[in-house]
Amino acid sequence: MKRFALVLAMLAGSVFIAASPASTNTLPSSALRAETAGTIDSSPPDDTAETTASTPPDDTAKTTASTPRSGDVRAKTTASALRAGDDKKIDSTLPDDTDKKIDICHLPPGNPANGQSISVDFDSIINGTGHGNDGLDIIPPFDYTKQGVPGSFPGQNWTAEGQAQYSNDCDGKKPNRPDAKVENKDETGDPNCTEKTVTTTFYALITPYEFDVTSWAWVLGTPGEWVVDHMTSRAATSEECPTTVVDDTDKKIDICHLPPGNPANGQSISVDFDSIINGTGHGNDGLDIIPPFDYTKQGVPGSFPGQNWTAKGQAQYSNDCDQETTVTPVAPVVADDCGEDGSISLPVTEGVTYAFTEGDGVTGEWTVTATAQEGFGFADDTVTEWSGAVTPAEECVGGLQSAIAEVVVDEDCPGLGQPTPTEVEGVKYAFTVGDGVEGEWEITATAAEGYELVGQSVFSGEAGELECVEGVGLEDADDALLPDTGGAPLGLLLIGVLLTVAGVAILGRQRFVE
Repeated sequence: MKRFALVLAMLAGSVFIAASPASTNTLPSSALRAETAGTIDSSPPDDTAETTASTPPDDTAKTTASTPRSGDVRAKTTASALRAGDDKKIDSTLPDDTDKKIDICHLPPGNPANGQSISVDFDSIINGTGHGNDGLDIIPPFDYTKQGVPGSFPGQNWTAEGQAQYSNDCDGKKPNRPDAKVENKDETGDPNCTEKTVTTTFYALITPYEFDVTSWAWVLGTPGEWVVDHMTSRAATSEECPTTVVDDTDKKIDICHLPPGNPANGQSISVDFDSIINGTGHGNDGLDIIPPFDYTKQGVPGSFPGQNWTAKGQAQYSNDCDQETTVTPVAPVVADDCGEDGSISLPVTEGVTYAFTEGDGVTGEWTVTATAQEGFGFADDTVTEWSGAVTPAEECVGGLQSAIAEVVVDEDCPGLGQPTPTEVEGVKYAFTVGDGVEGEWEITATAAEGYELVGQSVFSGEAGELECVEGVGLEDADDALLPDTGGAPLGLLLIGVLLTVAGVAILGRQRFVE
C-alpha cells in the first residue's frame, strides 16, 4: 500500500514539473545540487526511500529511475546538471586561494549610508555575480590565484571618501555639522566730547566647517572677513571729556601789520589768535602778513591758512616787517667772440648780488645766480639764474680776430662827401662803385686773412670835385689819385738829380785819395 502511494506521489510531481515554466530549469548547477539533495533528505526514512536512492529491486522502481515518465522533466534536468557539474571539478593539485576572506563594506541598495562590515571570500567577489558586480559595496583591491592562474581585483568605490567610510567601520552617516566658529573683537573709539559719548564697535569673524572625507570629520574651513556685529555707546567719563572746554585762541602770534595807505611802513606786532580768526580783525583786512597756525576754540579744532604768506611776504616778515624795494636782476653779458659763448661779464644792479654758482665764466660750463641784498626783493616770477658754456678763443674755428671798418667822409674839403677810409689792422678797402672823386661812390671793406669784420662793411655816398682826399689803404689807390698838376712833383725831381750828382762826386774823390 505504501509503495502504491509513493508511485502516485512521484507521478503527481512529474506532472507538476512538466506544467512549470521553462525558466525553472535555468537555475545554476549548484542550486540544482542543493535542491536534489534537499529532496532526498526530505523523503521518509523507510525502505521505499532506500529503494528509490539505490537500485530498485522491482519493475516499478526501475521504471522510475531509468525511464522517466512523460512528466518527469525536472528529474532528468537535475541529473544532467549534476553530470555536467562533474565535468568541471576543482583540481585540488593547483594553487587556489579564492577561499580567503576579506573585509568589505556592504552597502544595501537604497540605503548606502547604512553600510555594514562583512567578511567574504575572494571568489564571491571575482565570480562576476557577487559583491564585486553590484557596484555599491566598498571593496579594497587584492591579488589572488585561482586554479593556478594569478589575478588582481582593482577595488570598488575605493576613493578617498570610500576609504574613509571603510575606516569608519563602514558607517556612511556623516556626523552633525558643528556651528561655525565665531571670534569677536571690540574697538573703542576716541570719546566725542561734543556729544559726551564713547562708541565701541564689536566685530565678528565667522569660520565655517567643511567635511574632510579623509578623516571623516568636520574641520574648520577658510575664515571670512571681520564684519561689524553691533555697536554700543556710553556716556564719556569726566577724565575722558573734562568739563573745562579746551580753548587756546588767547595765544599770541607775531604778524606784520601793514597800515592801510602806507604798507611800506610795516610793523611787527604780537596779537592773539582770536583777533585774527574772529572775522573782523587782522585776518580780515587782507593787508597784514600772517603766518599759518592751528588753534582750538571751545573744544573745536581749527586751522588758519595764513595771509599774504607768499615768498615776498615771508621775506618781509623775516626782515622785521620792513618792506623791501623790488628790484629786477638782469642777465650777465656774454661776449660772442667766435660764434659761441665767450667771456662772461657780471652785470651791476642796485640791490642785487651776482655770483658764479657753477664754473668761473672763463672756460667750460657756467651758472650765474642773482640774490637780493638786504632791504631789496624780487617779484615772485623773476628769473634769477642763467647758465651757458665758454669756449676758449684758441678753440674757435680759424682763431679769427675781430676788426671794425670805418670810412670818414671829409666835408671840409672843396666838394662834397669825399670818402676817406680809416686805416685798421686786418681791414682792406676797395671802391665797388665810383671813385670817390665825383658822383656816387661805394667802398666795400673786407677782412684780411686771420681777421673777421664786425659791424658795417659797405659804405656809400655822393662826392663833388675832390682836391684834398687821401685814399688810405685802398687796393685801387692809383685810380683814386687826383690828376698831376705839374707843380710840386717837378721841383722834387730837380732836387733829386742834384743830390745824385753830389753823391757820385763824393764817391770819385774817395777813390782818388786811396
